[in-house]
Amino acid sequence: MKSQELRKLLERRGLHPDQVRTRDGAFEVRRTYFYRHGRSAEDWAEQVAQSLPAPLKVVGSRDDYAAWPRDSYFTAVVKEVP
Repeated sequence: MKSQELRKLLERRGLHPDQVRTRDGAFEVRRTYFYRHGRSAEDWAEQVAQSLPAPLKVVGSRDDYAAWPRDSYFTAVVKEVP
């Protein structure tokens, strides 16, 4: 699967990531934020996980915080797991 295919699949299932990119053999599904409003990278990863078909699986998440004016991201790391 390519990153564009994964983006389209997630969009059809109601999620709208800002970026889907390939890195180190995995997909990084990223969503920007300015304020957290009680949300976390784990919340984003759970939403992504519920929208993935087998054999894709969320294997990690992280909060890529950057001081203003740079963008901050919640990132879910997705891999194909046999």
